[in-house]
Amino acid sequence: KRPDKTDRAILLYLLQHSPDPNYPKYSWGYKDMDESMHPYYYNCPLSFLDMTPVACEEWRQHVRNYHATIAQQKQKAAQVTIGSIVTLTENYGNQTATILGKLKRGWRADIGGKHYRVTPKMIASVD
Repeated sequence: KRPDKTDRAILLYLLQHSPDPNYPKYSWGYKDMDESMHPYYYNCPLSFLDMTPVACEEWRQHVRNYHATIAQQKQKAAQVTIGSIVTLTENYGNQTATILGKLKRGWRADIGGKHYRVTPKMIASVD
């Protein structure tokens, strides 16, 4: 028998390694959190939200916003081709860049005569 929705919860375990030369095996720490603690991590799979009862609606809205932002970035990235002129976000001075080539993650672009790596989250619009 499958457990019903009330038997489930969203949990997050943060792990941290703090090297200690005297105790190399035992230098790990963790912090466990559930949804009600509003962890400031929003990349939880959307499908998990449908599988569990709501413990913190505000946190769930942040998760939905995070995934919507990622979807918008992917949409913009799909429009970028070599030779495209892109406008960067406000965080990057609203500069324009000319796409020169594709990299494994992002593109090589000319910005003011210098070459930089541009990632999807940096792009405000594709002209």
